[in-house]
Amino acid sequence: MTQREEFIQIVQKYWDIAKLYEDLKIAKEKYAPHKRQGLSELEKEYLLGLLCGYNPTELASKICKQPSTINSDLSRSLYRYVEVLTGREENSLRSWQDVVCWLEPKYKRIENWDSAPNISNFYGRDRELATLEQWIVKEQCRLVAIIGIGGIGKTSLSVKLAREIKDKFQIIIWRSLRYTPRLEEIVGDLVSVVTNHQEFESLETLEARIENLLKFLRLRRCLIVLDGLETLMCTNKLAGEYHECYQEYGDFCREIGNSEHQSCLLLTSSEKSAEIALLEGKNSPVRSLKLEGLQLKAAKNILQVRNLVEEPEWVNLIQRYQGNPTYLKIVSTTIAEVFQGRTSEFFSKNSTYLGHISEILDQQFERLSDLEIRIIYKLATAQKTLNHPELQKRICLQVSTTKITDALQSLIRRCLIETSSVSSREKETVYTIQPLIRKYVINRFSNL
Repeated sequence: MTQREEFIQIVQKYWDIAKLYEDLKIAKEKYAPHKRQGLSELEKEYLLGLLCGYNPTELASKICKQPSTINSDLSRSLYRYVEVLTGREENSLRSWQDVVCWLEPKYKRIENWDSAPNISNFYGRDRELATLEQWIVKEQCRLVAIIGIGGIGKTSLSVKLAREIKDKFQIIIWRSLRYTPRLEEIVGDLVSVVTNHQEFESLETLEARIENLLKFLRLRRCLIVLDGLETLMCTNKLAGEYHECYQEYGDFCREIGNSEHQSCLLLTSSEKSAEIALLEGKNSPVRSLKLEGLQLKAAKNILQVRNLVEEPEWVNLIQRYQGNPTYLKIVSTTIAEVFQGRTSEFFSKNSTYLGHISEILDQQFERLSDLEIRIIYKLATAQKTLNHPELQKRICLQVSTTKITDALQSLIRRCLIETSSVSSREKETVYTIQPLIRKYVINRFSNL
């Protein structure tokens, strides 16, 4: 590896070097229009060395030049370009350290991961990662949501994606909504990070902070991840309705989705919010991805690390638990501890074992409205798939068609039921429920 290649390897981790080259090219043309366009290879090498933290003397030893030569070259070229670029007076740059200090606010990458989880045991999701990268990086979508039932891997996918595409952004911020922060707290935090803690205290109103955040989302390419949007949603209401204390989040997401900027807000949630559903579309800068279970190869890795035996039985296990990585971890741990890793013995004792999976589902079902609970119970106990009129008859209540439709839509947005067509009536939509969800519903709501 050459010295320059070593410089580049270090610098590109922390600096938006492509943007810096482009802007210094313009600054050079303003300062010295008679010189060749763009930075010379030597000027680039000097810049890279300074950004690595080497002073001119140390840089001279690295690239085999005399310190006096480097100092002279810098004072006649790069120092002057940086002054032009940052709007300083000529000859005001006195030290090589000023180069780093002056360029840092606009060109140094910021990564703030807060409590993002470790993803060393991440499996599969190549297709989902490719889709999300296409939307966020290539199509420059402004608002993207990853939607999926609890335990399906939304949080891990958001971290994996952000780490894989971080070089395409100048600022990466990952935040959890687990402890239900108010919007002014989150926006204040985001403004503080993107402005390097310079403009937080002076902004008194939420509107001013949002406007300032949008300004920076236009100036710098930022990826902001907010994990767990469902924690801000109401209980006993339809999907996507915010608790009264958090309704401003809906306005904030709409503002991010509708405003022109070069950044992206990535959300994860177990239910699709109303603004996402309204704004998303094939040609829209707002998209949502429903996260399904892992494919067989990735799911098998989970079972393998827990020392399960009888691999031919694994396909059945993975299908029974819908490829949900958290469900598979729970059930495979039980199989390893109770049945010495023998999947067939586990099957002989349990048709569909829930265990701690019930606790995950409890969190989601606690937010359902009464009508949603009645509908999903009727679907779970029916001997066949039901269409809309059949379902309405079984509710045994004077409930309007509109309310039934709204509740079905809500259950779909929560990823708890699915739509399909049966061959005998292709033009008619029926509603289905996964076997594991069916068992949970029957166990929990048997008194209905």
